[in-house]
Parts: sequence; structure tokens; C-alpha cells
Amino acid sequence: MRGFLAEEVPTRDESNTNLYRRSIRTIDDNFIDETQPITQRTTPTTAGSGIRCPYIRFPRWCFWLWLLLLLALLATVLGVGIGLGTRKRSIYESCSSQSICMNNAVCTGGYCLCSTGYFYDSTLGLCITEVGIGRSCSADNQCFTNALCTNGICRCITNYYPSPTTGRCALDKTYGQSCTYDVECAFTFECISGVCTCNSTGYYSALTLQCEKLGEPNEDTCYADSNCISTAVCIGGVCRCPTEWYYNVNTDTCDRAKHVGNVCTASYQCMTNAHCINVTGTLICQCIGGTTYSIFYGGCITPRTYNESCSLTADCINNLICTSVNGVSYCLCGTDTRYYYTLNQTCLNKVLYNQSCSSFGPYCDDIILLQCTTSGICLCPSAYYYSTASARCKSRLYPGDTCTVAESPCITNANCINVASTLRCQCTNGSYYYDITAAQCAALKSYGAACTEQEQCATGLYCVSSICQCLTSHICQCLTSQYYTGSTCLTRATHNAACNSVSGPYCDTTAGLSCSATTSLCVCPTYYYWNTTQCVQQKYLYDSCTATTQCPTNGQCSGLGICQCTATTYYNATLNSCITYSTYGQTCLANIFVTSECSSALSLTCSSTTSGLCQCSSNAFYNSTGATCTTKSTVLAACSTSSTCNDLVGLVCTSSVCSCATGTYWSGTACIGTLGAGQACTVASSECSSPLTCPAGTCTCPATYYLDIVTVNCILKKASSVACTYGFECTSGTCTNYFCA
Repeated sequence: MRGFLAEEVPTRDESNTNLYRRSIRTIDDNFIDETQPITQRTTPTTAGSGIRCPYIRFPRWCFWLWLLLLLALLATVLGVGIGLGTRKRSIYESCSSQSICMNNAVCTGGYCLCSTGYFYDSTLGLCITEVGIGRSCSADNQCFTNALCTNGICRCITNYYPSPTTGRCALDKTYGQSCTYDVECAFTFECISGVCTCNSTGYYSALTLQCEKLGEPNEDTCYADSNCISTAVCIGGVCRCPTEWYYNVNTDTCDRAKHVGNVCTASYQCMTNAHCINVTGTLICQCIGGTTYSIFYGGCITPRTYNESCSLTADCINNLICTSVNGVSYCLCGTDTRYYYTLNQTCLNKVLYNQSCSSFGPYCDDIILLQCTTSGICLCPSAYYYSTASARCKSRLYPGDTCTVAESPCITNANCINVASTLRCQCTNGSYYYDITAAQCAALKSYGAACTEQEQCATGLYCVSSICQCLTSHICQCLTSQYYTGSTCLTRATHNAACNSVSGPYCDTTAGLSCSATTSLCVCPTYYYWNTTQCVQQKYLYDSCTATTQCPTNGQCSGLGICQCTATTYYNATLNSCITYSTYGQTCLANIFVTSECSSALSLTCSSTTSGLCQCSSNAFYNSTGATCTTKSTVLAACSTSSTCNDLVGLVCTSSVCSCATGTYWSGTACIGTLGAGQACTVASSECSSPLTCPAGTCTCPATYYLDIVTVNCILKKASSVACTYGFECTSGTCTNYFCA
């Protein structure tokens, strides 16, 4: 085909009803026969075919109508397409950007959702502003995030709070987070000093993650000290009062334990090792037996005695000092000039020169070389002398050494004399000579004795041919053991022989004898005895002996061969005598060999170590009938006066029976303070303070009494019309308008 009909104009044949089309342009170069009816026309044919296509003719107005309808249809299609392309998408419809979602909505996760602060109203089909906290609502989705519509009001859900700053629901703040208001903090926490924490009545539990009530002593469990109330500590998983504190049942707190000397109502209030004891009518905390109060420690301690380990001097008894020895500390006397005296458990200064001593104390000061002699006196050893200038023992001086007369420093049988204007030690002139070989002053040799030097012979004798002998032209004399009667030499009277100090016979003075004016017999001086050849000083207490005459005056030689005092006497070291014991009420002194000068047979002791009276021990009284000390009676024993009861354990004589004083009870060993209300007790015992009773293991007020919570005392219940505060104060049990009904 070469072309198409460009324009066709339908026409009507006036003489024929058939429609004809007038050809304006040719189609395939063939003309259409306009004179033929349309129905009779044939379609054009292709070249050579001879066939032609028929055409139908329409009026022109029909063409325009069809065109108008076509345009209207096209406009409708385009309008629908444009409308679909510009409409905003609703909630939960898919989206690719926020711009295609409806107003107040955002594209989130590929879907249109209402923006924060808005909710979808299905009735209106719009996202509208959410309802604030505390405002009226009808559905949960109307409220802010993390809020629900509860009873018609928007409220924050659990674990959220209405923020005063944003007005929205914010997550509760937990322990330790910063805050401004209490409402911000989670349940049980409070905003304190800008931090969510527990108040003073609770503690934070890492187990429950909230505040728990602080535990009270003796009843609440715990894991740490912080779980317990102030001053209480966690011991064994239970809140308890710490050492030196006690639980106050009235205030539910731990109070500091009362010191020794403080007033108390029960022993549990007193510090460790102290009991509440009645002292002259007042209950006072006192140290228990075997302990003593230490000012340093501020409490009752068991003192360490001599040679026991210690940490501080305050640990040691009396005046002992905690001293380190090879890295370990012991209670000792501190210096070598002191010693421990077991009788009174104290350190004493070692005794000095010429003072009394014994093998069991007092001890001599061995630092200055003193020794306790058998006579019980501190002296220097025989090879030494005591120098007052240096206050110590020094080696004795030998003949020829310079000396000082006052100190008698020379060896035995030597004296300090002036020799050529110089004081020197010399053997006693006329009696001794210096034996260089023996280094001692030896007695001068008598007639006929062998000698080597002239000075060895006695006065009047000469060493001739190595023999001490007389020279010619000398006179005859009686021997020293004789006396001259005028005509002859007679032997002097010996021990216990008759004598006459005027006319003779005379006693042998060279043996120490003298003529007694009362017996006219030759006797030894006081404190001396006859040893068959001469008078010698009496032996001292505990020295060995063979006869009683050798022992101190009034002493005896025991079957063991030792000098001892009799049972009715004690030893006096100064007099070296056995003295009769003092009796009750007589004066006495402490003595190094006995506990006191008082009669031990009567069980008496001296009341003082310096000067005192003979008395009974603290646990006994003097029985004048038997003239002896009798042990004080124990609890429930018969008595006549309180002096016969053992007051050391608190007993007094009441109704002729030894019993505990008012305010105390018998614990089995001593009277101690009675128990207060609420304390544990033995059923049906007298442990509770009057009028408390023990009906069920606890000290309780009787039925006719009530417990005063201030004084913690049982008060007799009040009768009708008496002023009251609480009903339990009244007999009726009712307190109306502050008066008992």
C-alpha cells in the first residue's frame, strides 16, 4: 500500500438512500466510484488483483462525537492514574519515604506509622496528638509511650515514672543513679543528696536489688555489717552487738558496755569479765574473780604473772615490766637489781649490804657481789670487803697495800694502820704474821714451833736454828690458859665450871667464857654456845646441827639435823632468835621467814607488811570462845551476825541465816546482781529482781504489776480514777481520758 485515505467526507445522494463516500485522496492510485452504493462497493485490490476494498461512509458529526467520547475516556483514565499517584498513604501501608505517608506519620521499617507524640484515631483515620500523663483517656493507645489508660486516666506503667522535665514516662532510676526528685527513683529508693539510695532505716541489697530494713541485734540475719543497725555488726550471719557493747531492749540499739564502777541493773550491761554486783546497796559493775581493772586497757583483764608472755607492761601483774628476751616478751622485773618475790607477787629491790636475806627471798644484790650468809645477812664473800664509797664488794687488800680505815678492807686478821705516814694493811701486831705462801695472816708461832723468819714467832720468842725459842735474861710467865695465884699457875675454869670473878677460879676468857653473876658458872655469852673447846656463835635458822644448844635461842635441832623454830615461835633474823607468835589484836610486822609474826596456829595474819595488827584472814572471823579464827559461813548456814557470813561473796546475816543481800541472788559461787525484766532466768528461781518472777524462763512482772518502760521497774497497777497513760497501767486494763476506768 502506498498511502491511506487522508480525508473522507460522507455525502448523501438525494435520489438514492444509499450513502456514498467522495474520495479526496486516492488510495493505491485507484479512484473510487462514487456513483456506486456503499454496499455494492468492493475493496481495492492489490496490483494485478483486480479487487478493491469497500468503504462505509458516516456523517461528519458522527466523527466528532466519536472523537469527543474518546477524549473523555482518556481524561478519565488519566485522572484516575494521577489520583492514585498523589494520594497520601495511611497507617500500616507500605512506604519508601516519609513524604508519601499521611500527616503526622513517618515511614518506619517500610510502613507508615504515627510520629512520636501521636496516636492513630481509626474513626477519623488520622494521627492525632497523644493524651498526657494524668489526662482522661478511653484506650491505651491514646497515652504516651510506656503509659496505659487505667480507670480512664493515662498512667505510667510499672518501673516507669512521670518525668517532671519531659512530662513523659521515663524508666525508674536504680541505686546509685543521679536524681532530683524522689519520684525518679525505683521502689524503696529515695533521692538523697542527688543520688537514688536507701534512707537511714535501710540498706541496699545486691541480692534483691532494693532497700532492705536494717537488721536489729539478736534476731535479724545479715551478710555484712552494713546490713545491721548502727553500732551493730554481722557475726555468724546474725546482727549482734560488738564486743564491749550490749543490746538495749528498751531502745533496740547497741549501747556501749558500762565500765567498772558504773551503776548497772544487770551483768550483761557490764564490760567483759565484769559482773553487776551489789556494793553497799548499789548495783555496780565490778571485775570478776581472777581479773583486775587495767587503766591502760580500760577493762578487766587476767594479769600475767612472772615469766609469762606479754605484749605490753599493762598485761603484767603488779609492778612487773613486759621485757623482751631474745625477741620474745615476758613479764619480768626489768632490771638485775630487782627480783620477783612470790609471797606477794611483786618485784622488790634486791637487798643491800648487811640487810636480812634468805634462800627464798629477799635476795642479795648479786650485781655488787653480795651473798646471803648462813646467818641470813647480805655480806661480801670472805675474799672481798664492802666499799661504802663504791657501794659494792671489792677484793680484800693484802699487807702492804694502801687502805682506808673506815672500810676495813684488809684480809682476815689484818688491820689498816699507819705505816710511815701512810695507811697500809698489816697483819694484827702481836698475834699474826703474813704468810706469803698461803697469802694470809697466820697466827704467830709458839715456843718450840718451826720457823723460817723471826716475824713468825710470838712476842718474846726468836727464830733460832729454825725454832721459836726464848733467849737468856727473860722472865717466867703462866700460859695463856692459866692464871697466877701468887704462888703457882692454875688452869682457868672451863665451861659450866664454878668460878668467881673476884678471887677465882677464873674462867678461860681465851675460849670466850665469862663468869655468870647469877649462877657463878663459866658460861658463853648470849647467842653463843660451847662446842667443847670454846664459845662459838649460835647457828642460824635452817643450818645443820647436832644439838639444840647450837640453834638460835628458843629454837631446836630437828630430827633432820636442821635448826628450826618450834610451832609456837617464829624466827627473828635481827636477834637470831625464835620469838613467840603474837596473838589476836597484838602488833606485828612482816617477816622474811614467815607470812607474819602472828600465830599460824590461830590462823592469824598481819594486816600490814610494815606495821599492823594480828587479824583473821578475809574469809574468817575471830571466835573469842575458842580463841581461834573460824572460816566464815557459806550460803544458808546459821549465823548470829553478818561478820560470821562470807562477805567476800556478798553474804549477810538475815533472819539468822547467811543469804544474799537485797538486789542480789546466789549464783552458785557468789551473790551477783539480780536480773531485770525480759532477761532469761531459771524457772522458779530467785534470780529476778523483786517483784519480778520467773514463770517461763524470763523475768516477768507479776499479774498485779506492769512494766514501766522508762525505769524498767515493776509498778503496782493503778486503781480506778488514778491518772494513767496506757491501759496496761490500770487494774481494769482501760485508761480513758488519762484516768484508769
